[in-house]
Amino acid sequence: MKNLWAVIIGATFVLLSYGCYESAVPITKIPTFSVDPALLGFWKSTSHEPNEKPYQLALHKFSDKEYLLVWHDRHDVLLARGFVSNIGEYQIMNIQNIVDADSSSRTYVFFKYQSSGNKLILAMLDDTNPKLKGKRFSSSEEFYTYLEKALTSGNLFDEEIVFQKDKQFQLKIKSP
Repeated sequence: MKNLWAVIIGATFVLLSYGCYESAVPITKIPTFSVDPALLGFWKSTSHEPNEKPYQLALHKFSDKEYLLVWHDRHDVLLARGFVSNIGEYQIMNIQNIVDADSSSRTYVFFKYQSSGNKLILAMLDDTNPKLKGKRFSSSEEFYTYLEKALTSGNLFDEEIVFQKDKQFQLKIKSP
């Protein structure tokens, strides 16, 4: 039953990351910034269809430079850790699922973000973009250098998702 739970949570991460560029390495090995207190808390998406349930995001301090993320995507809940890498004008969150103790199965997805007061805007690094499609990197240094050049010549991110600060919400996580 424990393995089934891991498969279910892993599948959730795959569904969440569909369309997201996924990598075995982060953009930088070491976080660029300390945790930003303005990002901490509960967020609810405002950019969704009228009949759709909004996305919910909780950001908590995991360590001085890392976040614990809880993402509710209308159907499932994802637990992940994240940290920020800075590339030029972009602040990009490196998000790694923490479902499995086996670090080889812990891939990263990436979101640029902007925050202002009670507003947070996220956009994922898009694996359907021709500059990223099929591209794999063997090191963070290689990945960073590639993105630094590619970001100056066009957008690599998918559609933005806008969030507003929200009151604390309760997530219904089924135990195994």
